[in-house]
Amino acid sequence: MNIACMQRLVLVLVLAGGIEAGQVPGILSHQGRLTVDGLSFTGIAHFKFALVSEAGDLTWWSHDGTSSGGSEPNGQPIALPVNRGVFSVNLGDTTVAHMSQPIPASVFQHESVWLRVWVDDGVNGFLRLTPDRRITAAGYALVAGSALGPAATAVSFSGELAGDVTGTQTATVVNSVGGVSAAQVASGATAANSATAANLPGAIVKRDASGDVAVGTISGKFVGDGSGLTNLPLDPGGGQLPSGAILVSAQAEDPQLLSQGYRAMMTVPAPPWIDGSTLDAPSARAGHSALWDGASMLIWGGSAATTVYLNSGGTYRPDTDTWTALSTIDAPSPRSGHTAVWTGSEMIVWGGVGSDGDLQTGGKFRPSTQTWTPLATSGAPAARKGHQAVWTGDRMLVWGGLNSSGLCADGAFYDPVANQWTTLAVANPPEARTEATAVWAGDRFIVWGGTGSAGELNSGGQLLFSSGQPTLWQATSLTGTPSARRGHAAVWTGDRMLVWGGQRGETMLGDGAGFDPQANAWTSIAPGSAPAARSGHVGVWTGLELLIVAGADAGGDFAAGAAYDPASGQWRSLSRAGNPLARRQPAAVWTGSEVMVFGGMSAGQRVGALQRLVPQPVWHFYRKL
Repeated sequence: MNIACMQRLVLVLVLAGGIEAGQVPGILSHQGRLTVDGLSFTGIAHFKFALVSEAGDLTWWSHDGTSSGGSEPNGQPIALPVNRGVFSVNLGDTTVAHMSQPIPASVFQHESVWLRVWVDDGVNGFLRLTPDRRITAAGYALVAGSALGPAATAVSFSGELAGDVTGTQTATVVNSVGGVSAAQVASGATAANSATAANLPGAIVKRDASGDVAVGTISGKFVGDGSGLTNLPLDPGGGQLPSGAILVSAQAEDPQLLSQGYRAMMTVPAPPWIDGSTLDAPSARAGHSALWDGASMLIWGGSAATTVYLNSGGTYRPDTDTWTALSTIDAPSPRSGHTAVWTGSEMIVWGGVGSDGDLQTGGKFRPSTQTWTPLATSGAPAARKGHQAVWTGDRMLVWGGLNSSGLCADGAFYDPVANQWTTLAVANPPEARTEATAVWAGDRFIVWGGTGSAGELNSGGQLLFSSGQPTLWQATSLTGTPSARRGHAAVWTGDRMLVWGGQRGETMLGDGAGFDPQANAWTSIAPGSAPAARSGHVGVWTGLELLIVAGADAGGDFAAGAAYDPASGQWRSLSRAGNPLARRQPAAVWTGSEVMVFGGMSAGQRVGALQRLVPQPVWHFYRKL
């Protein structure tokens, strides 16, 4: 029996405002491939992780803090889903079950850091994967945008204060923060945050909602290693960045680094666009759907010409750069403009338009068996196109659209286990519309924009749920809302919906806003270096940034794209190396590390090209001698 794992590591540092970047603890985004006896593993596997010395006899960090001398951690393992061998986890992310230890910045002060992994496939018990994998980014700190980044998001804190912060929670006394004495913390906090003179040595310094500080007790929120409580630079000698470190910035001639004696030493260009294989690829099309199943992109349906509809498709695996045709046995009838959702094991497609008009049929496709199963038609919504669909976690929700009877303001739930439809019967839905955007926000369905009976709309609604059941439609606020539009993009970030671009009439739009559903409030997206106004583009959320790709205006199709970081409010251009194809109305997915774009229209012709991009910016390296 042989268990093997190919691994990929990405270093991500969570920066706290005012903290020297190289000292802030980070998260290692770890992705690997697990094989058992040469075959890709699928199922739930249990993992243990440690960061160790090159000799393997010293432990710098482990997921539960129980490893020493490079030994296997003896606490609870991390359970991870593995799909066709592929798994991923954020090491140091304490929101992951049994991942109790964040990764302190001190780990990366060691000259050599190696990842050690143990895995249990459920049959053979825990085995250590060999060899250990070196983390080559340990010699420098990554700085997003500049050396001093925005404040990190607070995380819940409980238990004893340990590590860089010493003292006990019950005593309500912090002795030191990041190695800086309480006296210096109080002094630095006063200077940095205009605190009062009441910050005395031995007193806890806390930040209130306004960002000011005051003496008192910790109120349930702790940031990083504790230094984020004060915005105090970890260098007690005046806040200057240290000599010897190599810092990385996304800015050429970064003024903040240059002002502190750093000098540019090298530049790493952004990765280029990569063309996917064309062997066995689906034919050129538009109006198709695309989903990511954890290992492959699934393409299905669309049109090959104005009235030539398709019920074919393919799966693309980026790890092998190969296409496999989808079975057409029992597949739904050919169509375009349908919706598709991924359940975790199946793709569900429904609705759209075919040669006989609008459709109310659909099907479920299971990649593991390459089989289609028709959806029930009893209780299904009326036939339609231009509707929206989301996966709620246990059901597909369909809403809105257009059919021969006009615009729709109704919808239904589809349960794939029971193969059963349930009508959505909640009063006061948003105005009937087509071409809207919609997102699932974890506990609510949000729909916005599109075309209504009098033209484009800037209204929308939230369908609120309680105990898994829809209870209330709530109109989205009209205060600060973006202008009415269609052809825009929308993504869910985890706490807000971002809307950008589109058109109203023949006017292309290059603005957008973020919608906070809890506050029912909009915040404008700063234009800054935003991409050119456009419609028919795609938007994907990477976990950190909104990527805008492709689209068109009256002058033609766009190849250029941009990334928007809501934390900093900044735009940056995406790489144009590799000759990205100018196109409109493609379909795109985010794999966890790259965006993949397929199909659409280019210069008036349907295309079948697949292109991939790792959206890393240009990195500028600086060194202070």
